[in-house]
Amino acid sequence: MNEELCQEIVHYLRNQLDEKERIAFKKHLNHCPTCSEEIKVLQKIGEAGKRRGKGGPPSGMKKRVFHSIHNGQDL
Repeated sequence: MNEELCQEIVHYLRNQLDEKERIAFKKHLNHCPTCSEEIKVLQKIGEAGKRRGKGGPPSGMKKRVFHSIHNGQDL
């Protein structure tokens, strides 16, 4: 796991990386199960928020998810 690249996950999901950074992060995803799982979870959260029509997850949910993933806890 490359901590520096792992910290780019939010920027990746928000399309805030330039092309070179995005390519590097995609390569990182192939070798980092933590980031791969985190992206899946965050995408599910975003999809659930869209289905609810309220624009996102409940307050504090993203923080709890990040904390759980980085501490190896089940959601």
